[in-house]
Amino acid sequence: MALEEARAEVKRLKTEMYVMKIREDAKAKATPVKLTEKQIFHNKIVGNPLVVGAVSTMNVMDTCTLWWVVQWGNEYLARFKASATADEADVLASYKT
Repeated sequence: MALEEARAEVKRLKTEMYVMKIREDAKAKATPVKLTEKQIFHNKIVGNPLVVGAVSTMNVMDTCTLWWVVQWGNEYLARFKASATADEADVLASYKT
C-alpha cells in the first residue's frame, strides 16, 4: 500500500509542477514587452497601409515587373540621397542598421 501512496504522491507533485509551469509561462506572456523608439518607428513603417498594399501587390507580380519596381525604387533612393539633408540621411542610415 505504501508504494501505491508514493506513486500517487509523485503523480500529484508532477501535476502540480506542470500547472505551475503553465502559470509561469502564461504570466511571462502577459507581461507587456517594452518597445524601443526604433521598434515603434519600424512598426509604423511596415504597418502603413501604403506599404502593406505595395508588398501584397509585389507578391503577385511577375518577375519582370518586379524587377522594374526595384529599379524605380533604387532610382528614387538615389534621388533622395542626392537631395537629402544631413538629418534625413542620418535617419535613413540609422534605420538601415
